[in-house]
Amino acid sequence: MFLNTRYKERKYTEYKNDERWQLIKAKSAETLLKFYDVVVVIISAGSVYFILFGNSTQTITLEHAFNYALYLVMFRYPVEYFSLRYYDKTL
Repeated sequence: MFLNTRYKERKYTEYKNDERWQLIKAKSAETLLKFYDVVVVIISAGSVYFILFGNSTQTITLEHAFNYALYLVMFRYPVEYFSLRYYDKTL
């Protein structure tokens, strides 16, 4: 999380918020939206599976559900960091 913030601040001052940096941030945001789309599809598919085929013995505690949700939300930062680095090198 801090690595991502430091990288964005450093590149912001390096590029002085020019058009290239704006394009890099836009491309990174697109990648992040695709990541969230994949997460939503996986969660939806899992929900449908357990509604249709799951039995009552397969349960997950609320604590585990919140932990998994936290991990998915925290995984946003590495995805954004690596997409910023990738688009910084390719554009």
